[in-house]
Amino acid sequence: MTRLEELRVSRRQALQSVGGALLAGGLVSGLAACGGGDGGSSSTTVTAWFNRPENRRAMEDLLAAFKRDHPDIAVDVAYKPTAEYPAVLKTALVGGAGPDAIVTNGANGIWGDTGADGGYILPLDGRLDLSALQPSVQRAITYRGHVYGAPVSTFRVGVYYQRELFDKHGLSEPTSWDELLATSRALSDAGDVAAWAMPAQDMILPFFFYHLAVNSILGDDSVAALTSGRRKLTDPDLVRAAQLMIDASKTFAEGYQAVAYAEGKALFAQGRAAMIVGGSSDYAGYTEINPQLDAGFFGFPSPDGSQAPTVLNGLSMAYTVNKKASDRDATATFVTWLTSRAAQQVVLDQLGLPSIDGLAPSGSDTRSAMLRTILGVDASPSWLDFPTTGGTIVAVQRAPQLFTGKLTAEQFAAQVQRAIVVAPA
Repeated sequence: MTRLEELRVSRRQALQSVGGALLAGGLVSGLAACGGGDGGSSSTTVTAWFNRPENRRAMEDLLAAFKRDHPDIAVDVAYKPTAEYPAVLKTALVGGAGPDAIVTNGANGIWGDTGADGGYILPLDGRLDLSALQPSVQRAITYRGHVYGAPVSTFRVGVYYQRELFDKHGLSEPTSWDELLATSRALSDAGDVAAWAMPAQDMILPFFFYHLAVNSILGDDSVAALTSGRRKLTDPDLVRAAQLMIDASKTFAEGYQAVAYAEGKALFAQGRAAMIVGGSSDYAGYTEINPQLDAGFFGFPSPDGSQAPTVLNGLSMAYTVNKKASDRDATATFVTWLTSRAAQQVVLDQLGLPSIDGLAPSGSDTRSAMLRTILGVDASPSWLDFPTTGGTIVAVQRAPQLFTGKLTAEQFAAQVQRAIVVAPA
């Protein structure tokens, strides 16, 4: 969630074709047939970029663990500023440079124009143990029949809430849409704080609220149903997801349409709103602003409460192999190692959520406790991980009129539906 500006994709990017030139470049041949470098000599060095310098310690611990497992491969990491990274990477790749191991923000770095669509990365077919990965992650790293990225970390999005306020007013985590609205109204009527922090200046959190509502109906079938044409956002039951957001908007913080994303998160952290749609990585930011924050977390309820609540699960970070890597085999060894249990435990303890199942945070602090809660909620795939649905965030961002009454729920749903690439019948 903290890097969603970098996750935005355009419809043009979503529709780009790999093209024959990429096939001629050997992208589908796999790394096993690529050769390149000696892969095992003591002089092998892999260059890598890392775009989250604030997490330098986590990367250093990952590199130390990798060195223990692969003493014959050195990894030279350059730390790049997060906000500037997409432009810096694009410039380097266009210029024929760039690191051997390319870090990406989510799946769009795998299928986007700095990934497979641009012809810059190599497939990892046969190099990853796909069975160890979460199912949604498997789908996110697979594009046009090939595996292009090694997933490092994932994110989950649900709803954070102020425990003290819920306890004060005798409220519990809602289990249906009616309960969600009733809870919102009760908090709003109490007048202590706003029921929701919903910064809508850039429409990022409204996008996730709407996405959660749709997925609370479609579940794991969300992407497949929408891209196959079996379901449409304009179906009456799915239009209700847009209407739910309109109804809930009456309890959003005053002036929410002009509030920026970061400011909205600060409102919640400061205790000036009772609920907020948030990602797993947001909790650390909340507690940095307010170390005394006592927050809970719940999945988005299904319409009638008959199904388990859900959170969105998406790919937060992955590494890919540069087509021009000096040693492709050594680079693939490094990036695929990042999905090992040893590496993934470091990721969970210091960086984010893992891409494999079966791990638990090692610590006993409040962050570890929150992550255990988040990992315990059923997850469904994020639209942002797929080129066929990735453009929906742009469509929502272009529809703030939903909150001014100039767009009905039906019109909003139709606008977002047009951003989905539906497979030919």
